[in-house]
Amino acid sequence: MATRRQETRSRWGCMNCRKRRKKCSEGRPSCQLCTERGVECIYPDWTVVKYARTRQRRIQLQEANIGRPSARPTLLPAQPSNPESRFIFHFNTILAGLISFSFPQMGAQNPFLQHVLPRTSNAAQVRYAVEAVAAGHLYHLGAESGDRATQLHSRALNLLAVELSRPQLEETSRMNLLASSLLLIYFEIVLGNSASNAWCHLRGAKVLLECNRADPESPCMLFFRKIFQYFNVMLALSLEIRPLQINADSGSDFSDNVDTVFGCTASLWPLMHHLADLMGRARLGDDITEDSKHLMAELHAWSIESSFGTDAYAEAMVQIARSYKFCGLLMLRQAVHGQKPKHHKNSTLQGDEEYRSAFDSVLRVCVLSLPMATLTWPLYVVGKLASSTSDRTVILHIFSHFLEKHHMKVVDGARAAVQAHWEGRRPSWHQSAPVLLG
Repeated sequence: MATRRQETRSRWGCMNCRKRRKKCSEGRPSCQLCTERGVECIYPDWTVVKYARTRQRRIQLQEANIGRPSARPTLLPAQPSNPESRFIFHFNTILAGLISFSFPQMGAQNPFLQHVLPRTSNAAQVRYAVEAVAAGHLYHLGAESGDRATQLHSRALNLLAVELSRPQLEETSRMNLLASSLLLIYFEIVLGNSASNAWCHLRGAKVLLECNRADPESPCMLFFRKIFQYFNVMLALSLEIRPLQINADSGSDFSDNVDTVFGCTASLWPLMHHLADLMGRARLGDDITEDSKHLMAELHAWSIESSFGTDAYAEAMVQIARSYKFCGLLMLRQAVHGQKPKHHKNSTLQGDEEYRSAFDSVLRVCVLSLPMATLTWPLYVVGKLASSTSDRTVILHIFSHFLEKHHMKVVDGARAAVQAHWEGRRPSWHQSAPVLLG
């Protein structure tokens, strides 16, 4: 009787193929089966297993292996041994995909790999900034010490200061300094969690952008300008101050349907800039009632077409854009009625159409289980307005999923601020301490 030939199994297969006990094609960034099923393809990161940080985790691993033959985890073959190279490798393979604002598109390269990573080979300040961000992320994964990330961050700051002190800066030097300044904002997102520090780096980036005289702008400069515009709004909302203005321009109008930086929120971003400006004015005591009515009308009229794609990535981008729209409307209402809490209680929002729409959108993004880099602010807004036990339970679940997927300090900080608001330690919307929401 002929024996059935055993199917050869992949040693380096993705997590989905391992769970389904299927042979993985090991294609990068997505294997054949994951591509056909339209799901995210995730490969194991053995460095997390090897470098487990906490003592409790090590004890759990030891107890789990009692009575079993020791099996040392196998490292990925492409994993470099040099620490600095390992940081660049981690940024290239893991982190660049997590901090990208839009999802992979056919024929489009990740803009961080296209415009930032090549600069690490000839600009020390960019290399140290990339390594600092990667080391900070590895720290949260348990694969690196916090001291190493702090050391690299200090080196990047020192080199940035040295370069800025030069009397003359060439175009290439300005581009490298701009890349470093924006990367240092990402360090705060990943590890530092200081909105004030991030704002200082943004102000430096503003000066460098204003020095640009190229017309038309290069693709690299346009990418950096869009990153600036994103953080200009998010940090202004975090600190409740007015956004920065570049050469008296309130912000570029990116009208593309799907943008490599803003995803589906490109055409919405001028309205977000206006929202941040109104929130800053309200904080200063200005009456924003009439301006808020006009912006509310514009937000209500804004819509996004969902016909450009039917896969999970397209759906996630649509839901993120919708969450920004409805959270913007909710924030405007909070600002207008902020000094009249008796007229606007959170408990009345549970059946509110805008609240339910925002809640539904952030939940849908979580269910899709894709990168959630730009979801911090909508999740924070919805979380602060949630009052029912069921809604708060769901919000905490989304935060946990978000943190598990991204391992960034900014997510933990937003969750802590939301819980503090629920517990009454920060009862007023405008009395909260600055929370980084990038």
